[in-house]
Amino acid sequence: MWSYFRVPVYHIVTEKHQFFLPNCQLLTSLSALALKWFESYLTGRSQHVSVNNQHSSALNLCTGVPQGSILGPLLFSLYINDLPSVCPDIKTQMYADDTVVYVHAKTKHLAAAQLTKAMNQITNWLNSSCLQLNVNKTVGMFFTKRQCNIVSNIIISGQNISIVPPFKYLGVIIDSNLSFKAHIKKSVQ
Repeated sequence: MWSYFRVPVYHIVTEKHQFFLPNCQLLTSLSALALKWFESYLTGRSQHVSVNNQHSSALNLCTGVPQGSILGPLLFSLYINDLPSVCPDIKTQMYADDTVVYVHAKTKHLAAAQLTKAMNQITNWLNSSCLQLNVNKTVGMFFTKRQCNIVSNIIISGQNISIVPPFKYLGVIIDSNLSFKAHIKKSVQ
């Protein structure tokens, strides 16, 4: 669903006093020393660009975690842990920074309406959590046993998302019939 996050450090360390998530019991029990360690890990960082032995001036970083860090994916997962509770009527599967939301409905039109509502709720939650959904990287797919040429749009923040027949998710090519023909064909090449 989204692939990059830049959460203001003050939001992580100070504004959300219990460290990331208001409802996360594990993190509320961290000692003051552990919280201080995380604060020092996330603050006081800078970056610069080097090209042909020329260096830009340093820029202080006040968002994100050190790129390539071991803790980065864990901190992100903890930060978005409450996402499934935003829309309890839909199903959510999360793996690292990949998220899939899905519904079961009798028609494409009903599924599209439910997903549009849910995705707009999720977008609002992300915005309130200092995250932004990249609508251009968001796609939809309808799984159906029958051929159905009815066009149904999933709309996020006023934009239609692309409906794709095959899609690669976590290394597996999935099509709307769940046939795996495209995945097998690609795998044997």
